[in-house]
Amino acid sequence: MSLRNKIRLARGALAMGRGLSGKARLLRLCARHGGLLPFRGGETCVALRQPPRANLHYRDTGADAVLMVEVLFFEDYAPLKQLRLRPRHLLDIGANIGLGSLYLRRLYPDATLNGLEPAPAEAAICAKNYAAWGRATLHRCAAGAEDGKEVVLATHADRTGGQHLLNGHDADDWQRTPVTLRRIDAMIDSGALPAPDLVKMDIEGAELAALEGFGRFLPHPQAYILETHSPELHQGCLDKLSAAGFRVASDLPRPGSARILCMTRAS
Repeated sequence: MSLRNKIRLARGALAMGRGLSGKARLLRLCARHGGLLPFRGGETCVALRQPPRANLHYRDTGADAVLMVEVLFFEDYAPLKQLRLRPRHLLDIGANIGLGSLYLRRLYPDATLNGLEPAPAEAAICAKNYAAWGRATLHRCAAGAEDGKEVVLATHADRTGGQHLLNGHDADDWQRTPVTLRRIDAMIDSGALPAPDLVKMDIEGAELAALEGFGRFLPHPQAYILETHSPELHQGCLDKLSAAGFRVASDLPRPGSARILCMTRAS
C-alpha cells in the first residue's frame, strides 16, 4: 500500500471514530489491513463521530477491514455525491454488515433505509447496526427473479463479501446455508418495502436476476449503483437499465473484472 493511501486510511479512521477509544480501534484495524498487526477476530464496535452518531459493529477480520476501507475510507460509492438526488427511501441489496448502508445514510440522513442480507453471520451484525442508526429495516433474504424459491447460499469467513448462490465450482470449504429468494416487486406489493428511490447492489454475480425481480418498479428509482463481477454481467445490467430509461452517470473499474456502475433516470 502506498504512503498516500496509508495517510488516507489514518485520516479516515480519525475522522470516523468518536473519542480516543473509537479512533484507536479504527487505527488498529487499518494497521491490520496494512499487514502491520495480526487480526484478532471477534466482534467489536466503535462510537461514530460522523452522523449517525451511534455505534458501528464489525469484526476484527480481514473481510470486514477490506469492506470498511473500500466503502468508507476509499469511497467506492462516491459517484453518488455528484448527483442531485433527494431520495426518501434507500434500498441496500447485499447489505453485508451494513457499511454500504452507513455510507448511504450519511449522504441522505433523512431517508428511510431497507437492506437485504441473507448470510446469517453478516445479517446478525447488520441488524445491530441498523437498530443503532434508526429508521432502518433489515430483511434476511436474497433478491432474485423468483419469489419464495429456496436456494443455497455459499459463505466463507475469510472471503470479503464473497457470499453467493451456490454453483458447481465451489470448493468444499464453502459453508452452505439455505436462504429464500424474494422478488423486489413482490416485497413492495406486500408492503414489506417502500418503492425505493435509490438502490445500491452488490450481490456477487446475481445482480441481473435481482433487477429482473423489480418488475414494473424497475424504472422507479432515481438511480442505481451496483458492482458487477464480469464483463457479461456488466453488459447485461447496463442493457437492462438502459432499456428501462436510465443513463450512465459513472462506470468505474475495480480490481479484476469488477466494475462499479452508477446509472440515473434519464430526464
